[in-house]
Amino acid sequence: MRETIQIGEISVLVTRKAIKHVHLSVHPPNGRVTLAAPASTPLDVARAYAISKLAWMREQQTKLRTQAREAPRRFVERESHYLWGRRHLLTIVFGAFEN
Repeated sequence: MRETIQIGEISVLVTRKAIKHVHLSVHPPNGRVTLAAPASTPLDVARAYAISKLAWMREQQTKLRTQAREAPRRFVERESHYLWGRRHLLTIVFGAFEN
């Protein structure tokens, strides 16, 4: 069962599972927050736990948002690619798959 808790500007996705302990996670790249709780945990208790960890969640989201990201790949004509131990030079063909 999945439910969402809104705590200020942070939206926490609560999932109830057959586990013993609560797991709180902040996921990259945009800082999505999930909380996995035991199946018998009332939603109010999960909300109270999330509120107690609010400063930690904000800190983690800030770290993820300021973290350097890898630039999108650019394919350059005649760059080397290795496939099955052999070197192949890239040839770019534009419009090859147009209908």
